[in-house]
Amino acid sequence: MKLMCSYSNCQGRGLVYFLRKSVMADYYEFVHYDNFRIILGEQSPADLNKDAARCQVFIYQPTPALKYGSLSTEEMCTNVVPLDAFKVSFAYGFNHGFYPLVHHGSWRTSRQVLNLVKACPQELLEAYDQDRLEFDCFNRMIECLNEQRERETAMDVKMADWVLENFKRQQLFICENHPASAYFAELAGRVLKHLEPAWQQELPFASENDAGLPCGMLVAPQVTKELELDYPAQPGAKAYFRKKLQELIKSNLE
Repeated sequence: MKLMCSYSNCQGRGLVYFLRKSVMADYYEFVHYDNFRIILGEQSPADLNKDAARCQVFIYQPTPALKYGSLSTEEMCTNVVPLDAFKVSFAYGFNHGFYPLVHHGSWRTSRQVLNLVKACPQELLEAYDQDRLEFDCFNRMIECLNEQRERETAMDVKMADWVLENFKRQQLFICENHPASAYFAELAGRVLKHLEPAWQQELPFASENDAGLPCGMLVAPQVTKELELDYPAQPGAKAYFRKKLQELIKSNLE
């Protein structure tokens, strides 16, 4: 049996989950390695190098040699992966515009929220409870897609334009950096089409998170309104993001 080897962040886990749903599973074994675990020394690179050296398809999110040396995809594609193997690259998908606010390194939300949290945090909660806040979801979403589109310039598989065309009709992220099933099904299909141009099989899914990735967040009513989504907000979302606002206020006071 042939081998597809994935080396990327946790998004590769979702991708491989959907690749296994395809008829390619009759011909390929699939393995995935989290690049961050290997880079941080949490996992030995020995098994990755062994599988990368014998694979027929190497799927990866690029990591530069200048920063990661022998653990980089630059070095692996040059010195480890067989010359005749198919190499398929895809970009990191990240979008905080599908949520009122997100803490990812820093707080990502609207300028109105960030100004209020400094000037009058109590008014911020009151405005939230009375649905008077704007979260600038559309502009934040577009900004993230522009960044993704730029990352995808040199990639074999591109997703940013598809997200823009499809975000209204189905949930595409379960949190800012974990795509939903619809995204992964499309990504897997595009990877397979890159390998087999005649590829047409649609990959089914039963829920927004068939791959079981962690850290899911709820779809908020403020976002369904601002982005004019065709799918509904989820129960408990308003209370969930009120707690996030309280975390933002607390962090600003510390």
